[in-house]
Amino acid sequence: MQAVRNMTLVDMMHDGLRAVVYKSIIASQTGNQEMKTEARDEIKEFSENMNVYLKTLNDLPLDQKIKKEIQESKPVVDNYTQNATKLVALALDEGSSQALANIEPFDKAFGELEVKLGQLGEEIEKGAEESSLTSIEEGSNYNLVSIALLSIVSILSAGLWFFINRDIKSPIDAMIKISQDVANASQQLTSVSHQMSSSSEETSSQARVVSSAAELVNKNIQTVATGWNK
Repeated sequence: MQAVRNMTLVDMMHDGLRAVVYKSIIASQTGNQEMKTEARDEIKEFSENMNVYLKTLNDLPLDQKIKKEIQESKPVVDNYTQNATKLVALALDEGSSQALANIEPFDKAFGELEVKLGQLGEEIEKGAEESSLTSIEEGSNYNLVSIALLSIVSILSAGLWFFINRDIKSPIDAMIKISQDVANASQQLTSVSHQMSSSSEETSSQARVVSSAAELVNKNIQTVATGWNK
């Protein structure tokens, strides 16, 4: 379960960093100083968190095949966080037009990491399924949380995908609907964690951590959606 949890958090930071990049571009366009400060802080926080979650994942007693996938993911993660950091700095220091003119390397890094994390996630899911067979009750709890976690990540990814394929008249109403779905999924996850608290406090705690992360990324989705609407 710890592997599923940390993999989910890595994936959230992957999507969350892209939201911060677009947030910085909007902040530059609008001259919103508060948003600029948030973007500077969040690009550092999300990048650091992504590496912490990946390291925690690597420190777990996992199959060697999964360990290899994690090691192969590290340079791809570094490339992505570096590109995101550079783009945010460019947007905030030199303007949104400069950032948009140099966004291609960031988009490429995002896509490469998406593929790598997808492969890693599949291996971890397989390992979690095999491990859950050791206890029917435990496996049932883990499956409930895993479904909730994966639902949140899927909704976040679908929502943020609008920003790569959008034009200025992107479907903001749909974006807002997605942010509401994220909030609902987060509430469902919290409910699941409460239901399991009596039988597994550790699992409940892990679910709450991921729920909090989902709420933070959702906040950035709403900020970006509102910014584009303006």
